[in-house]
Amino acid sequence: MSTGKDTGKKPPEPSKAAKAKDTPTRVDELLKQFEGDRKKAAIT
Repeated sequence: MSTGKDTGKKPPEPSKAAKAKDTPTRVDELLKQFEGDRKKAAIT
């Protein structure tokens, strides 16, 4: 797939960048939940 520059359409990078700003905290929360679930699973 091309970057979209040839077709005249904007590449999906801007949306990715916007999402990237949101992801760190969201990923941290998911990781904490995941680790918590793993610990619970390990205990049980």
